[in-house]
Amino acid sequence: MLSYEDAVDAVLASPVAKEWRDSHGVEPYADPNGYEDADDYLVPLGVRELIEAGITDNDDAPAVLVDKRTGAVRAVEVIPNLRKIDAMLPV
Repeated sequence: MLSYEDAVDAVLASPVAKEWRDSHGVEPYADPNGYEDADDYLVPLGVRELIEAGITDNDDAPAVLVDKRTGAVRAVEVIPNLRKIDAMLPV
């Protein structure tokens, strides 16, 4: 099973982070304090200054999930996944 730290590394090396970097012109920052449920980690991705200020729910950033077993990274829309995201607990 993947650790949260491994999930952060996977996100930063993923096409999701590259797309974010290309569209914003700055390096994305993955929050070291994410969320989890039994299957996935939620790794907040965005601008470092915003995340460090506690702003992780801006409209500009995707919700990035990492499968704990496979390490697969996927960006998901928040609204269709709101129930899952809201039920996640801090890592």
